[in-house]
Amino acid sequence: MAKRPNPAAEARLDAQVNEAIELQQRGQLAKGVEMLRRHATQAPWHFGVNFTLARMLVLSNQPVQAKYFLERAQAMAPDHPEVLLVAAHIHEAAADAQSAVDCYDKILAQRPNDPEAYSGKGKMLIELERPDEAFACMQRAVELAPKEPGYVSALGIHTLENGLPHDACSILRKACALDPKDPGPHASLAYAMNYDHLVSPEDVYQAHAAYGRIVERAIPPKRSFANSPDPDRTLRIAFVSRDMREHSVAYFFEPLLEHHDPERLHISCYSLSRKGDHVTDRLKDHADAWREAGPLDFTQLCEQFAKDRIDIAVDLSGLGSGNRLLAFAARPTPVSLTWCGYPNTTGLTRITARLIDAITDPPPQADALAAERLGRIDGCFLCYRPPQGSPEPVPDTGNDHVVFGSFNATKKYTPPTLDAWAQMLTRVPGSTLMLKHRRMRIPDVQRHFRDAFAERGVDPDRLDLRLAVDDTCEHLKIYYEVDIGLDPFPYNGTTTTCEALAMGVPVVALRGDRHQARVGASLLTAVGLEDLVADSPEAYVDAAVALAEDHERRRAMRAGMRERVLTSALCDGPGFADRFERAVRAVWRTWCQDPR
Repeated sequence: MAKRPNPAAEARLDAQVNEAIELQQRGQLAKGVEMLRRHATQAPWHFGVNFTLARMLVLSNQPVQAKYFLERAQAMAPDHPEVLLVAAHIHEAAADAQSAVDCYDKILAQRPNDPEAYSGKGKMLIELERPDEAFACMQRAVELAPKEPGYVSALGIHTLENGLPHDACSILRKACALDPKDPGPHASLAYAMNYDHLVSPEDVYQAHAAYGRIVERAIPPKRSFANSPDPDRTLRIAFVSRDMREHSVAYFFEPLLEHHDPERLHISCYSLSRKGDHVTDRLKDHADAWREAGPLDFTQLCEQFAKDRIDIAVDLSGLGSGNRLLAFAARPTPVSLTWCGYPNTTGLTRITARLIDAITDPPPQADALAAERLGRIDGCFLCYRPPQGSPEPVPDTGNDHVVFGSFNATKKYTPPTLDAWAQMLTRVPGSTLMLKHRRMRIPDVQRHFRDAFAERGVDPDRLDLRLAVDDTCEHLKIYYEVDIGLDPFPYNGTTTTCEALAMGVPVVALRGDRHQARVGASLLTAVGLEDLVADSPEAYVDAAVALAEDHERRRAMRAGMRERVLTSALCDGPGFADRFERAVRAVWRTWCQDPR
């Protein structure tokens, strides 16, 4: 390495590091990274420059580059706790949870009361499916730093993932109270409340609106645009998502992308994914333009919109992980939309509209529960594309008893849902219930569900708890064993419902009082199966039992289900692309009437 300069020069570099950190804190992470890159070239021996640059590159979603500069810092201080902390974050980005845990353990060996290490280790232990140890680590972090909202929030999110949404919301409210101006805990609370059956739609809306107010107070909006207010010209539209890969969002986005008319919509994809796959390659082929936007901070993302002359930016994440709502809060384009990837309002009044349909969000009551204007797409607000290479359905399961099934996330299985399912099992002698999810490999999760059904008078042996299958084709083949799909409530399935139907399995759903509780009704209506949608828990149970008792009807439905789905509005890519464009155009024309 180069010879170290005199103390004055080193002090100047220290000052540059501090300035870069201040840029990061002001939301200008990219500028801080650019500054430190220059100094890292000139001063490869400076620990602070290399370490801080590595940390910032992790924050800007560039873990591979971060590793290079971290290795420089490690050469100077291999066991420095802060270096180990960044190393843990790099391992986390690479999905190497065990290596991250090893780094946290080394930190704790030096600093046994480090709450950040405990919290980080807890998150990684979740990935390693060691929930009890994870919970203990996160509790310890909160004990050590009870007034730090980030650690309390992490504990709350872990509690949600453990299937206790109401308890999770109680914890997250405490995190919000610790720092009323921090949007992070408020976003987590609003997200968790989607799963809590004990809160009203109005309460859920207020939680999202609180998050939106915090963000919009901190970020000033753009006031004017150079975009031409021509209501009929080709619109330049940008979709922003981290899920432009083999992911449920892509199943609904790809049909629109493939069938859009480039004379009406010029579509740019702003991908936030760390790495792509075969689905990414297909999406690239259908897009008019593609941006690898993962490394961009929200300021840079807004600048890129301007460079690309984007008229309409579309969020596909809502308050889900990895979202870029800070950019949308800056109102970077004349019109912005949110669609598909999140079952609720974003809470941001600066997003022009949220695209839904009249079944998921019936007027006028739903309009009062959204910070955005509601733009209703004719028919279903989604269009489904089954995965390529999907296996053909079988005409009959061949079961000697009825198998109910649900392949949703375990946190959707609320007590009222389990109550209803237990009643079905009780009323249909010999029937079983198959629940499939990756968390079913955890003994405590299995024990939870077996105990829950035992408490409801159902023999736990009537549960078939299945593990997730990574291979999509093999995952879909498990539907061969299911006679009747069951939609959970109040947070319905989406991809799981579409998969079941496409694999020939009829699904019974309950129409509820909020968007996420009405998606099942929208999907089933789109394929002409409205009679499988119930309006009360009692009717939901009755519908499932009646179908279970009618083997001939199930057989007939199964035989024609794939064709029914593929020829329905749910899978009509060209028709949906046209309806989507008309809904978007209507929002655009409203802006054209008052282009400010």
